[in-house]
Amino acid sequence: MTPHITIVVSAFNSEALLRECLQQLRKQTVINLCEVVVIDSGSDQDEAGVCREFSKFLLNLFYERTPKETLYAAWNRGLSKARGQYFVNVNTDDALAPDALECFVRAMDEDSDAALAHADCVWSPTPNAPYPWPDSWKRVRYEPYAGEIALFYCFTSCTQFWRTSALKSLGGFDPEFKAAGDYEVLCRMVSQGMKALHIPRPLSAFYQNPNGLSQNSSSANDEFLRARALFRKEVKLSQLYSIDESNAGDVRGAHLRIAVRALKPRVPWHDAPVAEVDYAIDNLLAAATTFPSSSVRSKLLKRVAFMVSKGALGNKACEQQAKMLLSPIIMRLLNGKPLPRKL
Repeated sequence: MTPHITIVVSAFNSEALLRECLQQLRKQTVINLCEVVVIDSGSDQDEAGVCREFSKFLLNLFYERTPKETLYAAWNRGLSKARGQYFVNVNTDDALAPDALECFVRAMDEDSDAALAHADCVWSPTPNAPYPWPDSWKRVRYEPYAGEIALFYCFTSCTQFWRTSALKSLGGFDPEFKAAGDYEVLCRMVSQGMKALHIPRPLSAFYQNPNGLSQNSSSANDEFLRARALFRKEVKLSQLYSIDESNAGDVRGAHLRIAVRALKPRVPWHDAPVAEVDYAIDNLLAAATTFPSSSVRSKLLKRVAFMVSKGALGNKACEQQAKMLLSPIIMRLLNGKPLPRKL
């Protein structure tokens, strides 16, 4: 029987973690619909032995050993072999709810337009945390999907559940990335006009590994910021909002909406928003250029931008005044109509 879901697991010096990972996958309610592709990325441990051990339980378990390569190169190897309609990454130290894959499949089967499904997660101090994750210390609640979100943060947790054909059409993951490739491919997904769906339930436990790729150095954040800057520069506003880019009012409204959000960005795992004043200024000035040069509204926007630029990030009074002037109500008055809808 052709599998419905391809699960790719990249393993490097994670023999014990891989054993627990595969043991948890055995408990997935739809494991009979899955194939599991383990890519051993030049490990010094016996991941091959673990796979031989589990091959009697997981009939569609495939193992391949490769030279050391990036996580995303390994995922691409799995993608090239994928026979399933759906493709999902499972990290050796994270965990899934027993019905996680079933929930993802149901959601994607019901929405044929979705290229990707993602869900909430919990943060756990324990690798391969046993369900229902009693030791987790944070639930991360993501927003309903909108392309706009990718301007600010990676909107999926540690698990991305893709429609295989959509991911292949994007060319898979960028193998040059070491830690932020899952965010970078989301940016390309949005730029290509593809849609995602969000399941408002924690379906994975994300191990907060102090020595992991995402937390062990500044390189992960540097990669993220580089990918985000390129996305912000190249994405079309019409891929983020329901607008006509030939209409100056629509373009103005889109930039105003981004400016409003930049002054109070909502990042699910942060306890409080941290204003991106420079990005707000950039979008205010972009909005101002769509007004006639003599427009009072244009002058007001420039004054706001000047005020924010003079207010240091630590100047809370200035920042609060800017947020008040840039509230959605004021922006609607400036724009003459509601700000555009998110896509």
